[in-house]
Amino acid sequence: MASIHTFNASATGPASNQKGASVDSAEQHKREIRLLAGLVRELVGFGFQVGMSDAGPAAFIRSATGRLDVVISVTGDYFDWNSGGDSHLVTDPAGAAAAIAAHVWTRAGALAVRTALTTEVRRHDA
Repeated sequence: MASIHTFNASATGPASNQKGASVDSAEQHKREIRLLAGLVRELVGFGFQVGMSDAGPAAFIRSATGRLDVVISVTGDYFDWNSGGDSHLVTDPAGAAAAIAAHVWTRAGALAVRTALTTEVRRHDA
């Protein structure tokens, strides 16, 4: 069953001389959290174990064994994952979730193939 985990890791407020810049930064931070929350709702629909951290902010998907599969962040008007190698517009969270799901499933399939080949090679060498 899919689930959402959240982690609150917010820092303390800004120094008073940085208040103007911090308001803009705080608004950007809230925007990113709001966008990621919408994406997380879509990802849960695919059956993933999804979590969020407000420190980055970021969303993440873990495998059934708890291994971290992918970390997603917001950069400008894009969701980014795969260490920034993949992205999708934030205005389309359903499309982004589908692209991220394809990325996770492709990686899982590649891992299964590598594992099967490694097992077969070991069996052959024994």
